[in-house]
Amino acid sequence: MDEQQNMPQRPTNPRRRPRSKMRVFKETYLPVIILGAALVLILVLIFGAIFGSSDDSDTSAETKPKESEPIDQEQLLQQEAADIMYRAEAYADILDYDNAIRTLQSFTGDLSDPQFADMAALYDQLVLERSQMVPWNDPGEVMHLCVQLLIADPDRAFNDDSFSDSFRKNFLTTDEFTKILPQLYENGYILVSMEDILSPASSDGYGTVYEAKTLYLPQGKKPLLLTQTNVNYPNYLIDSDYDNIPDAGGSGFASKLVYDESGNIACEYVDADGQTQVGAYDMIPILDQFVSEHPDFSYRGAKATIALTGYEGLFGYRTDPALETSMGTAAYEQQLDTIRQIADDLKASGYNLACFCYNDKAYSNLTLDEVHTDLNAWTEEIVPILGGLDTFVFAREGDIAQPNVAYMGDKFQALSQNGFKIFVGYCESDGAPWCMIGDGYVRLGRVMLTPANLVNHSDWFEGVVDGTLVLDPARGNISGE
Repeated sequence: MDEQQNMPQRPTNPRRRPRSKMRVFKETYLPVIILGAALVLILVLIFGAIFGSSDDSDTSAETKPKESEPIDQEQLLQQEAADIMYRAEAYADILDYDNAIRTLQSFTGDLSDPQFADMAALYDQLVLERSQMVPWNDPGEVMHLCVQLLIADPDRAFNDDSFSDSFRKNFLTTDEFTKILPQLYENGYILVSMEDILSPASSDGYGTVYEAKTLYLPQGKKPLLLTQTNVNYPNYLIDSDYDNIPDAGGSGFASKLVYDESGNIACEYVDADGQTQVGAYDMIPILDQFVSEHPDFSYRGAKATIALTGYEGLFGYRTDPALETSMGTAAYEQQLDTIRQIADDLKASGYNLACFCYNDKAYSNLTLDEVHTDLNAWTEEIVPILGGLDTFVFAREGDIAQPNVAYMGDKFQALSQNGFKIFVGYCESDGAPWCMIGDGYVRLGRVMLTPANLVNHSDWFEGVVDGTLVLDPARGNISGE
């Protein structure tokens, strides 16, 4: 049987069944009603959301806190006065009375108002103290002390197989230097910078020339220049196997400048057990700490001159371009960036950077060609890192002229052409400081603050440092030249 026979047949004349009213309602009107109701509901939700938001805004506006009351002007003046007093006293602490007084004068309130009596009293006090300051206008009267790297471990240094005699006679320890600073302070000395005693001016034919600058200090205070030389931490002091890694076989000196956990410049040091320490193991962090405790030991923030060689890098970091291959470019460039950051931070905190020549040689014994070679090495390797410097400190008593004698000749021209204008040599035979201002340059003498000089030339340091109170007895007998 085929499928067509099984399908129901449509009547040939059907009579349609009429629909009921309910069915008509369901099929015809109900859908329209449902659709309309849905549209109404949607519209209600939309308008509700809109008007609800508006209501919320209105409610928010009603509950919004009122505008704060006007700020109390007297309270503002009190805050301003406290800030100005703080800054003025900080300037006064470093004997910068001009800036201290200008800071007080910037106060927008009325100093005659009794509530600001403390500020008015400070102003009068500073004006009085400034009027009583004593002028210094002879750079040749300024004591200039110079130290070498400090010994952190006397036991290793004084028993060194190769250099113990030199260390005993020529290098102070960190403990000795720490004891020297209070003596300088109690004897009325205050650190100043080259800029405090020398005033640059321009002159045709000579470029930058200098003249003596009048420096005003409180009664009883005496200006002091301080220099440290060879702040490169050469390998012979710290690296017994010369593999460029400081080790326990070193002679007991710091190995480089680094940053401590507080972000301050400190020293890295490898102790006798081979452990690397970070702390005050050389002059810079020791001096920084003392100045922070005695701000009036530093005139307007002045610290010291840091004299650098270049033959073994800067601040304990090796800069020989040949190291880029062995270290890798990224590590090498990172090291240079660290040097630049340290240099910038030193200058910002009151230090002056100087050239100690590239190879730590006595220029007095070099030929003109050798001088040019040394200066060229400095210019090619160090200047791209530090930039140009204007101060040159002669190494190994190698000044190119006797004290207080005018510079001339080819060696001086070579130095001048490389941008050096301020030259630091050695003191006269009596240890007296001196300064000579020439055409386009300045010469100064420095006194080497060494254990041997403290013992054999104690008269040089009379009223400055008493060596008997600071020298380590472990040095033994270092009398005699």
